[in-house]
Amino acid sequence: TSASLEAPHRPAGHRIVPRRASPRPRVCFSGGSAMARGAMRARARPGKRAVAGTLRGHGHGHGGRDRREAMGRAQKRDRAVSQSGVEDGRYGDVDIESLRKAAGPDYSSVQRNLALELVRVTEAAALEAGRWFGRGDKIKADNAAVKAMRKVLSVLEVDGVVIIGEGAKDEAPMLFCGERVGAGYGPEVDVAVDPLDGTTLVSQGRHGSISVLSMAERGTLLDCGPCVYMEKIVVGAEVGPGVVSLDQSLTVNLAALSARLRKPVTDLTIAILDRPRHEEMFEVCRNAGTRILAFSDGDVAMSLEAARPDSSVDMMIGIGGSPEGVLSA
Repeated sequence: TSASLEAPHRPAGHRIVPRRASPRPRVCFSGGSAMARGAMRARARPGKRAVAGTLRGHGHGHGGRDRREAMGRAQKRDRAVSQSGVEDGRYGDVDIESLRKAAGPDYSSVQRNLALELVRVTEAAALEAGRWFGRGDKIKADNAAVKAMRKVLSVLEVDGVVIIGEGAKDEAPMLFCGERVGAGYGPEVDVAVDPLDGTTLVSQGRHGSISVLSMAERGTLLDCGPCVYMEKIVVGAEVGPGVVSLDQSLTVNLAALSARLRKPVTDLTIAILDRPRHEEMFEVCRNAGTRILAFSDGDVAMSLEAARPDSSVDMMIGIGGSPEGVLSA
């Protein structure tokens, strides 16, 4: 605010008149904040033409109206026009070619980061699903996540095809396999989605569910077709390829993992989805003395935990959904 607004309170209609002439433009005013803002804009432009006079409240009579109209014309005339540094000559001595040849990243042609936009897709799905947290209806929670993800995906500048999506198991009306997503132009990509991994967790008010999306070049993601479930085994990068395999028994995999990680079998932690079909795996791990981490839902999150460096989970194994398996890989 201007100095006159910070002065002690004055009675309504009191005129504020400068005590001495000033080379800077000035406006004498009394009344509301709109008048004050107009005066402040005029004062902020030294050397520009402004309208001098006295403004009162609403300004009755032709004289007040003429002064207000003159002030409006002056403000429109003095309005600043935005210009870039190249247009107004501020960067006239900068050589664009030298910037391209300089060491470091090339910022002369900055492109959009698609990964950051994909974060907004999963964020929208998670926020909509969160509205159904603890309400006991996993179908509505999943549908809310699907609709939100589909809506945000439709504005991305990609030409995408859903390879892994919602299918007959989820009874979802959209984001089904083969659906075209995106704006229809841009990079041609394959898309794998799971708008809500852990629908039961959300409906029961438990933590651990996530929204997942994966995108890769066209023709690179595995199309599982009608396969609803698949066998999975996940270990960290420090284990390396060829150490564990689905073609080997669980006992052999535990021994190989123990040797590679240089820790006893009894110190290993194995994550297994808590389902009746895994009773044999539970029995093998108990006989070997391995620590078991049983989880009820959300095998994508558990797969990522097993693959994370310095994780407390050494291996995740079991039979789970095919979409979740491709997303985890």
